[in-house]
Amino acid sequence: MRLDLKLAGAAIGAALLASTVQAAPPTPPKLDPKIEAERKRLGDGVLAHPGVQLPANHAELDAALAKRDWPTLADAVTGVNDLDAASRMATWERYQVYRGGGYNVVFIYVRTLSDMADSYERAALKNPELDASAKSLRKAALSQLLYLHAIIKVDGVRCADATAPIAQRDRIMEAAAPFMQAGQALEKRALVAALMGAAQQERLTAQVRDADPDLCRGGIEEIGETLEKYPDRAKAAGKVPGRPGTTIDVPVDFSRPPRYSDPETWDSKRALARTGLEDMLGEMVGLTRAKTP
Repeated sequence: MRLDLKLAGAAIGAALLASTVQAAPPTPPKLDPKIEAERKRLGDGVLAHPGVQLPANHAELDAALAKRDWPTLADAVTGVNDLDAASRMATWERYQVYRGGGYNVVFIYVRTLSDMADSYERAALKNPELDASAKSLRKAALSQLLYLHAIIKVDGVRCADATAPIAQRDRIMEAAAPFMQAGQALEKRALVAALMGAAQQERLTAQVRDADPDLCRGGIEEIGETLEKYPDRAKAAGKVPGRPGTTIDVPVDFSRPPRYSDPETWDSKRALARTGLEDMLGEMVGLTRAKTP
């Protein structure tokens, strides 16, 4: 079946930490055999589902992801022009998400699922039998968006500058506002399922998620250092509705490596960050638990 698929490429390009200046390939973390075995198990579990297929260029996508080449990945996603290709792309994205892909990978997956849901919703206007598929895709997109916010909260404690994950959260919230709004229109049962699925997924993939360099970029400390290093490159972007003062565009300095907090504290900090996680996610979709008197 071929459905009309309309991709909003600008939304991906604006949301990803992309630049025409590529960062140097990150230093691979020391491999832990147990973690690598779990990573393979989770990834293989995605591919084991009947009928799933990877895109023909998945090796090239793997290479781009290994280099954190977000412009190339954004172009590949926005180049998808039919539902079959989108489904294959979504399989690759889900595979990488479950192997511990960072928050940029999750956002790409949210984008693809949302576009597929849009396509089915348009088709369901003429063929109501497609409505169930549209709602299933919409719920999946919402669940992955909530999962994205969960890993920002939990993995953000690895950043030396606590304002960095907050900056990335705000950026993603702005870019993903249409996806969140569409997901919130689902019935309550679907909202609860999306929320619980996101929280469970965070715990399931916690072991295989490495420190995310993109999540630890863009904080106040980095902005200050970049402005000092490139004072003539900062640009005033003018007024932004709802924000006081003037917004300044600061160039990303990829020569500055992301900075992390003490790895010895990560386990305890991540565990603490999970406190109230479901409540935080629930509030994002208008769900609150009754408080015990």
